[in-house]
Amino acid sequence: FGCDPTTIDLVPWKDFPLDAYEDLFDHQVDAAAFLVQNPHAILALEMGCGKTRAAAVASEILVSLNQLATGAARPVLITGPKVVRETWRREIAAAGLAGAFVALEGTKPDAAALEGAQWIFCHYDILHVWWSWIWARKPLVGILDEGHLVKSARTIRGKACALLGDVGEFAKR
Repeated sequence: FGCDPTTIDLVPWKDFPLDAYEDLFDHQVDAAAFLVQNPHAILALEMGCGKTRAAAVASEILVSLNQLATGAARPVLITGPKVVRETWRREIAAAGLAGAFVALEGTKPDAAALEGAQWIFCHYDILHVWWSWIWARKPLVGILDEGHLVKSARTIRGKACALLGDVGEFAKR
């Protein structure tokens, strides 16, 4: 999980009106609060604890706070293996979070594919191909899912993770 906190005037996150809180278990509320308060954190919980929904809610809070502070709508970038794509789509929808979910496919980038996307899912193996198009959208939050599958910085997946680390640098450029 990574976010550029430099333009966000963080308010007490529980005061932020987001309907998704009602659907979260206490440990997910704690996880979302942890991510909002620690925007470069790693969320490592047991399987089935609801990390995806907690990360999505935290992302929504950070994006909304940034939009209030700057007036700019910036998307969330999620990368991981293809198999988690539909889980992200389902959890974002189930939490009632705003914005269009776009899953990028193929190795021929097209700017139209990113039009109106609030949630961008790009799997590890093609992130390097899509990166300049995603970079132009200046995502505020970057999420790396299933990071344990990245074994080496020299692989395509490893290089994708390195790109994702730049998400927090967008406001400085």
